[in-house]
Amino acid sequence: MVLFVINCRNLSCFAPPKVLNDPRPPTEGYAARGVLMQEMVRVLLIEDDPVFVRYVQEMFQELPQNHFSLQHADRLSKGLDQIKGKTFDVVLLDLMLPDSERLETVRRVVRHAPQVPIVILTTLRDEQTGVTAVQIGAQDFLVKAEVNSELLSRAIRYAMERKQIEEAVKQANRNLNLMNSITRHDILNQLTIILGYLPLAREMATDGKQKDYLEKIEKAADAIHHQIDFTRDYQSIGAHTPQWQNIRETIRNAVRNQDLGKVSLHIDLKDREVYADPMLEKVFYNLLDNALRHGEHVTAIHVSCREDGDGLHLVWEDNGIGVPAEEKSRIFRRGVGKNQGLGLFLIRSILDITNITIQETGEPGKGARFEMQVPRGYFRIGAGQSN
Repeated sequence: MVLFVINCRNLSCFAPPKVLNDPRPPTEGYAARGVLMQEMVRVLLIEDDPVFVRYVQEMFQELPQNHFSLQHADRLSKGLDQIKGKTFDVVLLDLMLPDSERLETVRRVVRHAPQVPIVILTTLRDEQTGVTAVQIGAQDFLVKAEVNSELLSRAIRYAMERKQIEEAVKQANRNLNLMNSITRHDILNQLTIILGYLPLAREMATDGKQKDYLEKIEKAADAIHHQIDFTRDYQSIGAHTPQWQNIRETIRNAVRNQDLGKVSLHIDLKDREVYADPMLEKVFYNLLDNALRHGEHVTAIHVSCREDGDGLHLVWEDNGIGVPAEEKSRIFRRGVGKNQGLGLFLIRSILDITNITIQETGEPGKGARFEMQVPRGYFRIGAGQSN
């Protein structure tokens, strides 16, 4: 196994703190999950501070059973070269290196070794940086001045365990997605045959009742086709890691191929990015589709945002007929509304991935108003600046 450690500079002290309370001993549970203590764990430490490198070596030596094989690189480029030629079980990664800084360091390691767990060791006491680092691929985030041998050993083992579970889930999802794709393909082939024969059957129909029955069959077949398309979209939710996305650009991409007709779309947004499922574009596509299909007399759509203590409020509103008061709490449920009621259900499912909520707050008769609340930590100023 291999571990990557990335350097944290300006470490003021290495005094080990009291070990954090944990209901499990550091070794408990690993044998059951396949991470055996007697296996040699191959660790890559990427660190340019020789003092901290020695400290890591000493921490491993302090362990009653040292099952760690440590290799060291003092530059990220050298660490990445080692990854190409050798197999590592874990990477200890610092965020501040001579040839790479902060979150870009994590991204580069993830790109080069997506299946290797990463434990970040840093002098930075920035909780948001730690959260973002985990979001983009790291398994844990430790502050150097708070690390001791037992805490580091536990963090490595837990990171390896979490990565194993993550990879197993990904493989299970790949298998399910393959099965779903094959099933969809076969069903759509049969639907194509049904829809192809229906016009011929209508021509041969001799009375009105037969034509009515055939029309109902066609509507049912169209509904099945629509639901099969929905399963393809729904299957993609959560299939890929959430990412930072510019809201304004995402909306523009969503509406690019839509025929707005005489409807004006005004995007009044600050330069904000949200951390969301890659299918975020589908959210705005469906909101627009919902307005054009069901707003009846929509002539204008306005998108805006505001910030307060709760987070970022993103508002999509139109001047159509709105949503009846008795329907507001139900429209995001599957099967509620027109056209099988799947569009708004899909929207909420996509947003739920990163804890973004949505509700309809418009006034009936004066237009629909969908308000999405993005919690703090899940939005930021554009170009990577923190909110």
